[in-house]
Amino acid sequence: MSSMATSSGGADRFLATLPRHRHGLTREEVLNSQRGRLLAATAATIAEHGYASANVREITQRAGVSRKTFYELFQDKEDAFLACFSLALEDLINSVVGAMSDLAAYADPPALAEAAFSAMLNSLAEQPDFTRMFFLEALGAGPRVRLRRDEVIDEITRLTLLPMNALREAETPSRPELDHEDVLMFIGGGHELIVHHLARHEPATLPELLPRFVRRYQRI
Repeated sequence: MSSMATSSGGADRFLATLPRHRHGLTREEVLNSQRGRLLAATAATIAEHGYASANVREITQRAGVSRKTFYELFQDKEDAFLACFSLALEDLINSVVGAMSDLAAYADPPALAEAAFSAMLNSLAEQPDFTRMFFLEALGAGPRVRLRRDEVIDEITRLTLLPMNALREAETPSRPELDHEDVLMFIGGGHELIVHHLARHEPATLPELLPRFVRRYQRI
């Protein structure tokens, strides 16, 4: 998720301001830049104040974008929150898939599984605002956000099922195949482990959970 980092996350993909002189950008390019800054500002504002207390005024001020433009791009705060969710999911999945793309780089299946968990935790650690928003604020937001959260967990479960079974078969062919519910319980348990950790520690420390994820994977 390093490509999604906000001002507190380290990168500036979404926070690069438009030049003040005549820049020659198309209307679509301008809106894309403004949308990116608004998404980063939405994540930062919600991470700082919580979903209930975050408001469009602070989001637009933080992004340096007008309220008029905000409402051209999003229906409301919830709509911007949902857009952050989708972007965070895409980037997280890309990080994990990228870590697993070269099977030849790993000597054995457990090493590949560990690399995937490491990519996930490091990706979350690099994006503190998005991580807090996803793991700590989603349950307190509106029903559309909670529904999207459940869809995200289900989507991750679906994408994880096949590679997890492939790893298990390569490591120990006699192990029984996992079904969707097995993996959902693993993903859900991992989600709660991260929530529990974030209640006490900063997102930057999430890679410390790697040994615990590996142990849980080995036991299912």
